[in-house]
Amino acid sequence: MQTRSKSFSFVLINALVVWVLVCCFDRAQGRPDDIDRVRRERFIQTRTLTGTLVAERAEEFYVPRTRSWQIQIKWMVAEGTVVKPDDVVVRFDNSALSGQIEELEKTLEDKRKQLLEKKAEQVRQKVDLGLSIKQAEVALAKEEIDAALPAHLVSDYEYQKSRIALKRCQSELEQAQQKATKEHKSMELDLERLVLEIERTEINLTRQRGESEAMSLSAHTSGAVLYALHSWHDRKIQIGDTVGASMVVATVPDPTSLHVEAWINEAGVLSLAKGQPVKIWLDAFPDREFQGVVYQISNSAEKKPRWGETRYFSVIIKLDQVDQEIMRPGMSVRCQVKVKELDDVLVVPLARVTCRGNVYCITPHAGAETEIEPLGINAFAVAFQDRTGSLEGVELD
Repeated sequence: MQTRSKSFSFVLINALVVWVLVCCFDRAQGRPDDIDRVRRERFIQTRTLTGTLVAERAEEFYVPRTRSWQIQIKWMVAEGTVVKPDDVVVRFDNSALSGQIEELEKTLEDKRKQLLEKKAEQVRQKVDLGLSIKQAEVALAKEEIDAALPAHLVSDYEYQKSRIALKRCQSELEQAQQKATKEHKSMELDLERLVLEIERTEINLTRQRGESEAMSLSAHTSGAVLYALHSWHDRKIQIGDTVGASMVVATVPDPTSLHVEAWINEAGVLSLAKGQPVKIWLDAFPDREFQGVVYQISNSAEKKPRWGETRYFSVIIKLDQVDQEIMRPGMSVRCQVKVKELDDVLVVPLARVTCRGNVYCITPHAGAETEIEPLGINAFAVAFQDRTGSLEGVELD
C-alpha cells in the first residue's frame, strides 16, 4: 500500500512539472492565458525555418580542364583543416599526364640530337659539294687552255676533241653548281622541318607540364577547407571520386561573410517579406540566440528530392553579428521570422476556431456560431477583427 502511494505521488509530481513547463512554453510563444475567452492583447505571428550557415565570399577550387573530360581525385586535405596560402588542398590523378610528359621529353631529346646530326651533315655536304665544284672548275680551266690553241697548230682531231672536252667540263661545272644549290635547299628545308617539330614538341611539353601542375590546387587565402556537394550523387565530394571539368570540389569560405540560407515551402513564402526581423539559433549552440533580418527571397522555387515533392524557395538572412569563434559554414540553424505583429487586437485560441474552407467561426458559450475575419494565425491563436463589436470577453465553448 505504501509502495502504491509513493508511485502515485511520483506520477502526480511529474504531471505537475509537465503542466508548469507547458504553461511557461505557451506564455513564451504568446499563447493566451485564458483559453476559454476572447481577449484583447498583443498578437505575434512567427514562422519557423531551417537552414545552414553559408559564406557569401569563398575561394573555390575547380576541376582543371584537360584533354580528358573526367579525372579522379587522388588526395584532398581533411575537411575542416585550416590552410594557409600556397598550401596544397586537392591533387588529381595525373598518371596519364606523367607518362605523356616522359614520352614527350624523350621525343624532344631525340629530335634535338637529330638536329645536331643534321647540322653536322650539312657542314660535311657543303664541303663535299664545294670540292666537287672546285674540281669541275679546275677541269674546265685546263680544257679552256687546251681549247685556246690555234687550229693551225693542232690537227683537226685534236682541235675537235678539245672543244668537246671543253663543253663537257662546262656542263659538269653547271651540274655541280645546280646539285649544290639543290642540296643546300634540301638541307635547309630538312633543318627547318626539324626545328618546327622541336618547337611543336616543346609547346606540347609546356602545355602538358602546365596541365600536370594544374592537377594540384593550392590555396591563395587562409581558412578552413569545406568539401563541395557532388553534382551527380547528392553528397559531399570525397577522395577517389571521378569529377568533370569546371566542377567545384572544395571551398575556403571567408568567415566574416557568413549568412543564413534557409528554405520555405510554397505555402508559406507569401508570408515572408524583405526586412522582417529574425531570431536565429545554432543547432550546435541552442542556448545562444542571434538576430538577423530577411535579406532576399528567391523568385523561383526548387525541388528538394530528399524533402518530398513540394518545391521550396531560398531565403537569405543577414546576421546582425557574426561570432567567428563558434560559427562555421555548413552549420545547421533554426530561424524564427516575425511575419506579423498586431497591437490591441482580439485573440481567440486556435483550438476554439472552426474552419470550413475559407470561413472561420467561433461559438460563444451562450449564443450561435459566429463568423470571424482573421487578421493572423500562429501556432496557438487567431487574431481577428470583430465587426459586431460584441465579442470581446465572450466565453467560448
